[in-house]
Amino acid sequence: MRVLIADDNPWIRKALRTLIEHHSDWQVCAEAEDGQQAVVQARECHPDLVIMDFRLPAMNGLDAGKAILASSPKTPMLLITFYGSEELADAAARAGFRAVLSKSDLMKLDDVIESAIAA
Repeated sequence: MRVLIADDNPWIRKALRTLIEHHSDWQVCAEAEDGQQAVVQARECHPDLVIMDFRLPAMNGLDAGKAILASSPKTPMLLITFYGSEELADAAARAGFRAVLSKSDLMKLDDVIESAIAA
């Protein structure tokens, strides 16, 4: 499985990469530091999954997710954030995200990815 990581924090990107590459059949195909870059990277690398931060420079995660789904409607997406709320979860679902995960719960990433892909 090829994964695109989009987060403006290099430490979070590194942590996600480590968690993803712990699986022999998962790999990071690209990383993005902002929403616009995430859209471009998604078009170039055709990921099987996008993991994207909500608060991104240039274009927030919800808008970037909508743009990615416009060109690749079957790509599963997972929104990660420190700022979780029911309203954000609803907005994420409307934008096409299959799940929202708090950055404080990244150790649950495997389970959330499995659920997001199965949905």
